[in-house]
Amino acid sequence: MYKRQIIALDQNDVEAHSQLGDVLMRREEYEQALRIYGRLAKLPGVEADRVDALIAAARRMLEQQQSQRKQ
Repeated sequence: MYKRQIIALDQNDVEAHSQLGDVLMRREEYEQALRIYGRLAKLPGVEADRVDALIAAARRMLEQQQSQRKQ
């Protein structure tokens, strides 16, 4: 049985979004990480280059995961 947990984030907390994205990447939850990083990109005061790199990495990992599932 899977346990589900609801996590609420302050919509303007850059650090919380970044940390959640990192946790999701480590758990191989790439699609959710991609969504979190997308939200992070919209927040004021973020390093756009860093967030773009995180989004690209999550997208790459998601594509690899999806192609492995098809095989």
